[in-house]
Amino acid sequence: MKKFLALIVLSTVVATILNPIPSSFAAPTPKPSIAPTSQVKAPLGASVTRTTFTFNSHATKKLDIWEDFQCLNCGVFERANGAYLSKLISAGSLQVIYHPLSFIGLESQRLANAAACAADQNKFLQFHKLAFDSQSTKENSGLWTTTYLLKKASSIGLNSVSFTNCVQKASYSDWLVLANQSSKTAGISATPAVFLNGKPLNRATDYSDPTQLQKIVENPELLISASPLPSPSPFALSFAITHTFGVMPVVDTPVGAPPADIGAGDLTVGTGEAAQSGDSITIQYSVVDWGTGKTITSTWKTGPTMVQLSKLLPGLQAGIPGMKVGGRRVVVLPPKWAYGSQGTATVPANATLIFVIDLLATTR
Repeated sequence: MKKFLALIVLSTVVATILNPIPSSFAAPTPKPSIAPTSQVKAPLGASVTRTTFTFNSHATKKLDIWEDFQCLNCGVFERANGAYLSKLISAGSLQVIYHPLSFIGLESQRLANAAACAADQNKFLQFHKLAFDSQSTKENSGLWTTTYLLKKASSIGLNSVSFTNCVQKASYSDWLVLANQSSKTAGISATPAVFLNGKPLNRATDYSDPTQLQKIVENPELLISASPLPSPSPFALSFAITHTFGVMPVVDTPVGAPPADIGAGDLTVGTGEAAQSGDSITIQYSVVDWGTGKTITSTWKTGPTMVQLSKLLPGLQAGIPGMKVGGRRVVVLPPKWAYGSQGTATVPANATLIFVIDLLATTR
């Protein structure tokens, strides 16, 4: 049996399966160059230097929320906590600062731009709720065409000529590039990312449980350590996974207890360049449920995908660096580092996930 060492994770996890790896990376990324900052137009209620939407700026308690409208677990967070946050915003008792990001693709950019357009109509919060309540079950699914977006927006009274033109012309695309850049400055590597009075909330416990979030907001002094580090512990891989790089992996039904914390190890060591944390990587991967042995998703059915390593789940950000091109690695995420007790439409509640990853290329 092969021994694997559980990796220390620098932050905990609530994200999409690869947070976020869209099914296709064909959509254009945000424009890399824009007009001088002094010429960038900002939406109503925001500014160029502060690429956020702030509510109750007078309140002493401050909650910063970094989100992408295509991030599935941003949707999990919002649907779990949106009503509570809306109540606090209405009461004026909590300063809530939304940081709109648009890294995941064309639909992500389209929605973020529309949210800024909605802000010009004093309807940012209404559009924000609509977008997350109406999320597709996968990123960049093709749902959010401009036509569909305008139709949905019309249902909440966003049907003016100025709003329509703003959406169709992507009027705030330059401003959104600045918003994306601000996330790098702030060290945001995964969405959602939530901070109370500057301290990060615990992704494993405070994001998808409204009771826990309420407890922390009402008692900020309880927020001592937002990201407790798992202790490294070896575990034995007691089932077979095929090692052949470039061929869809076969994973036997797992037996025995899964690791308590994140674990990773090479099945085949590559001979090419090693991936580094700032790279973009091209991978093939399969995700298997430890409890059932069933494959949840696999790019072997759709083709390789390219993604920024810094956009993956923090656990995968820890598990992939050092992996060499031409290699195959397994990374195991227990439920507290994946979807916890809620699960998703495709991931069962309390599922331990096995990632089998082939690294095809790395670019920096």
